[in-house]
Amino acid sequence: MDDADAEKITIYEQYRREEITEKEARELLGDDVVDSMENDVEAFESSMKLDTSDLLSGK
Repeated sequence: MDDADAEKITIYEQYRREEITEKEARELLGDDVVDSMENDVEAFESSMKLDTSDLLSGK
């Protein structure tokens, strides 16, 4: 991860903690970056809810 990516993550985390508004995050990062990060978070949260017991038991 380079410095630019770290800065994007920092700004997005500020938005998630409501330290800055969505408008500010979109102005700083651009719509595509914010939308992509939101999709990544949603996908991660969704995967955390999956039942992985079959994977661990070798079925």
